[in-house]
Amino acid sequence: MERINLLEEVNTVMQKYSELYNFAPFGYVTLSENNEIQEFNKSASLILGFGSYQPLQKEFRQFISEKSYSVYDQFLEKVYTSSKKQVCEIEIQLQNGEIKYILMEGVVFKTNDKCLLTLVDITKRKLDELELQKKTEQLTYLNGFFVDRELKMVELKNKIKELSSTTDPEKESN
Repeated sequence: MERINLLEEVNTVMQKYSELYNFAPFGYVTLSENNEIQEFNKSASLILGFGSYQPLQKEFRQFISEKSYSVYDQFLEKVYTSSKKQVCEIEIQLQNGEIKYILMEGVVFKTNDKCLLTLVDITKRKLDELELQKKTEQLTYLNGFFVDRELKMVELKNKIKELSSTTDPEKESN
């Protein structure tokens, strides 16, 4: 009877942690020493756009956009040579052409050379940053235009004042 209770408790705990792993708000991916996907949770499949497709034994790099290859390669080099967690931002391109921005953290277990990745979809934040940057550039341009215009107006006003003072008939008669 005690053994059955213990098994039930183990199953309950396993189910709890399985749900935590699979339905976490972050994607979790385990890579082999060859950077092939060995395990992933449901959130990772949603972030990377797997759908029902199972990318096991596929190299993780295939999900990275070409623009981010060098960032990803440098990240992996640091992950495998450092004992500390490494972080980077990458761009991925889904099969449907959609671009997503991902914050990725990685660490390697030296005992088995497996790389554990955490993926966070930061697409909304990144698009907001890009929009803010675009608006800042536009405002900087407009500010420069208006400041330049204002400086020309002051210069013109000074010229008119100068011209009017040299051609003022009252001053000539004195």
